Amino acid sequence: MLSVYMYRLTKEEVLTDLPPKIYRNIAIPMLPEQQKLYDEMEEEAFVAIRKLLDGGTTIEQIVSTKNTVSQLMRLRQISLSPELIGGPAESAKLDVVEDLIADYLEEGEQILVFSYFREFIRLVAAKLDDMSVPYMEIVGGQTSKQRFEVQKALTSGAIPVVIGTAQSMGEGMNLQAAGTAIFCDLDWVPANNLQAEDRIHRGDIKKSPNIVRLYHPKTVDEDIWATCARKDDLIDEAIGSAETIRNMLLRRGG
Repeated sequence: MLSVYMYRLTKEEVLTDLPPKIYRNIAIPMLPEQQKLYDEMEEEAFVAIRKLLDGGTTIEQIVSTKNTVSQLMRLRQISLSPELIGGPAESAKLDVVEDLIADYLEEGEQILVFSYFREFIRLVAAKLDDMSVPYMEIVGGQTSKQRFEVQKALTSGAIPVVIGTAQSMGEGMNLQAAGTAIFCDLDWVPANNLQAEDRIHRGDIKKSPNIVRLYHPKTVDEDIWATCARKDDLIDEAIGSAETIRNMLLRRGG
């Protein structure tokens, strides 16, 4: 089923005794209603940003306005599922996540699923319920004891899947029992993505972990990827959002 999607494999050179990560980047076309809503929203955001720039406002000043950040966030949400902003309940990424989980479970892998948005993790949870796949969540607001119980369940093999936000799962968790991490979207702060990847790239693992990253070409996903490609330790939320806007303008020739 996954053969209909384009992907490529790369290996990261790392100065460590750990085996290198194997990256699998999967380009996914949006579903029709999802694409229509995304195109309308991006055009609206582009026109508004272009108007501000033409009026002498800098990108850094634009990012400081709540409306611009909200527009970027809505674009990111639509790229996951329009349902997150009250639109149609369809998601090309969620369909691929279902296929990937089924395939990796068949291979005997344990899996982590990451998203920037807690609301999308709820959709992943509902999908796993439909698939009758046992899982646990790490989404913030949990005690250290609750987080440890998730880690313990994964390590013991009691559950095959852990899902959660990259922010919550990316800190202080030893989840290297999983051999695969699926990123439904990326954080525009590169260090946060790397920290999340390292949940399964640590300890005494002997096998290269799979880092699977889903994206929609020619969307805000690509703009965030371009930001993350800089691998700049100085990129924070403000710089990341500003760079994403610059990349969107470049992509659109504006």
